[in-house]
Parts: sequence; structure tokens; C-alpha cells
Amino acid sequence: MFSCRSLPAWVIIVVLPGSLWGCDGTGSSGQDPLTAVPSWGVEEELRIGREDNPDYALVPVGGIGVTDEGSILVSQPQEGAIRVFDDEGRFLRRIGRPGDGPGEFGRLGPVGVLGDTIWAVDCRGACFLQFFDGEGRWIDRLQVPRIEPPFSGANRYYPLPDGGVVAPSAAAGEMMQEAHEAPWFRWNADGTGQLRLPGYLSPGILIIENRIIRPDGRTVDSPVGTTHPFSEFSWMGIAPDHSCLVRAESIPKDSDEWTDLRLLRFTPDGDTVASGKVSLRPRPIPPEVADSALDAQIARLAGPLQGEERARRELTARVSVPEHYPPVRSLVVSPEGRTWIALNGAGETRWLILDSSFEPVAAVDVPSRFEPAVVDGDVLWGVEFDEFDVPQVVRYRVVR
Repeated sequence: MFSCRSLPAWVIIVVLPGSLWGCDGTGSSGQDPLTAVPSWGVEEELRIGREDNPDYALVPVGGIGVTDEGSILVSQPQEGAIRVFDDEGRFLRRIGRPGDGPGEFGRLGPVGVLGDTIWAVDCRGACFLQFFDGEGRWIDRLQVPRIEPPFSGANRYYPLPDGGVVAPSAAAGEMMQEAHEAPWFRWNADGTGQLRLPGYLSPGILIIENRIIRPDGRTVDSPVGTTHPFSEFSWMGIAPDHSCLVRAESIPKDSDEWTDLRLLRFTPDGDTVASGKVSLRPRPIPPEVADSALDAQIARLAGPLQGEERARRELTARVSVPEHYPPVRSLVVSPEGRTWIALNGAGETRWLILDSSFEPVAAVDVPSRFEPAVVDGDVLWGVEFDEFDVPQVVRYRVVR
């Protein structure tokens, strides 16, 4: 199995776009990588989520983990428990319950497996990593280090085999209003040695000045924040064993013909393992999609801004919808070192697979309402929503 830990620290793979994929990273003759690689599909193997049985009916999912034996861990924050199913989808047990004691959850978040240990994030003011054995018996609880300003925690923490922790951050305070990088951080097992790692690149949020009248008659400042539509230009993923992180960054170009995607793989110790570039054709945003995105923001801001008219006036004066979608929706890193990139666009359902050197391997078409969370070889586990937006956990296998 591929692992960043299996590579010596001095091994750095740099993908030079002048080889297989041509001088511009698009293929030896300017060909789109999506047309230069095979197209694969998927077939369903397993579906979990029946409304007629409380052990199988799912509420919003906080995360998914898969054990070496194929058992599926499903985080259920509203329930305050982890549901465990075997590799054929049969319910086995619940791990944890709501509460403040050992093995209990105040606010359950992501879950996963590290070696033979199940871990879960639990944030209840302070954030903890809770650990269980393969049968769901509680082992230990670790309070994770606090991220210092101007950043704050993002309620996602990933344990490392040496006892350390790696986690993303979120900007806080005035920094949120500006373009910034929200780094990942790594700590030693004792919580010391905070190491700053590459992170998300954000264009910042839009702040609209606002004043409201309180019930006691006082007028106070109550600024309203919102995001710019379609403004994402970086994405992060972490390998299931937490040995590698991958950042994909969209690089602006003068030409509308291609969008460059710069990729970086690095270890939790900050060592670069691989870097590369893929060029993709940008997909235009249809006018009706742009209008719908602005209308949705106006509806959300109509309450805080005391009316739809002002919300529309403020947004149309400050927000512009770009001509093209961001090239990527999300990415997932597999244990064997592949990076799965969800392509973005109206009706787009394809994922581009890149190998450990960021060379394109194939394009895989997945169901439109399915979002992979764990990818291992040809098997995908993730959450799919039915026509009523009820979540189900589904396992698909790639068909070549």
C-alpha cells in the first residue's frame, strides 16, 4: 500500500508538463486530459439507509470510516453515536451515546480508523479525539491543542500514529474579510511543537455594514457576512492513514481556454512529496445558474438586512458572478496515493483520477447525488441523497 511514510524524506516527485501531457499540461497536442484518458463508470454494491428500521434509517452524516475488515462506521451527530455496519451492510452496534463522560459525545464530528483503533472527533466547547477498539470499547480521550488567533479550529482533527494531531484551521476576526490562507497545523503527542502547514486559500468573505434596533430601543451595529458565489480556488484532502495531504490550487490565466490546477502532496511533518499541474477546460456558468445563486443569497440575507430589496441592492453592487465555474468541487485522497478530483460544472458528474505523481489515469462517472468520502482502490464509499434529501451510505465499485 502506498504511504508517504514509506518514502524517504528526500524523494520529491515533480511532474513536468512537457512530457506526456504536453508543454501546457493538457496533452501532447493540446488535448484535454479528460479525452486522453479512459472513461470508467461505477456499479452499486451496497446501500445503507432504510426508513422502516431505526438501526438503518440515517440522519445527516458527520463522517464515514472503513475498517480493514470492511466494516463501515457512520457518524450520526444528531444521535450522538457512531453506527457500525459489516461489509454486507448489516447493522452491528452503536458506539457511544450523548453525554460528557468517557465514550460519550457532546457534539460528534468526523470518524475514522487508524491501525486497529477507531477515532472520533467530539467538540463540546473544547475539542477531543476519542478512541475505541474494534469492538467499540472506549480506550482513551485526548483534548486537542487550541489553535491560536488569528485562526480558530475547524472542528476537524486527525490523529497520527506517533500520537500527534493534524488539523485544518479557519480564519477569525478581520482576516476573514481579506484573501488569506487558512493553514493546517500539526502538534506533537504532548500538544507542543505547533507546525504550520500549507492550507486552504480563501478570497475572504463580504461584510455588509448593518444596524438593527434591539427590543430595548437601542440601535446597534450588526454587520452581515456572506461569501462570494463560485469563488473557491483551493481544495484539500488527507489520506485515510493521515500520512499525506494534498492541496489543489486553481491558478488564474489570461486565456479562457484552460484553467491550471497546481497540486502539492506533503506529509504532516511539512515535507513535500510530489508536485504537479493539470490543465482543465473551464466550464461556463449558465445565466440561470448565476441568477439562482444570487437569488439564494438574497433570500438568506433578506432577514438580517430587513428586507429583500436592500439585500438585492447590496449584493448586486458588491458581488459579481464569474463567467466560469471553479474547476473543482472537492477532492479525495486514496490509500494507494491516488487523488480523486470532482470536476465542477452544470450537470458534471465526473471525477478525474490522478496517480501518485499527479498524472491523469481515468475519468469516472458517478451518480449526481453521490459524494465519495472514502476511496480504496476500485471501491468508493460515500453519502448519496434520495429525492427527499434523506442520506444513505452507498458503496460503489469502479467498472472499467
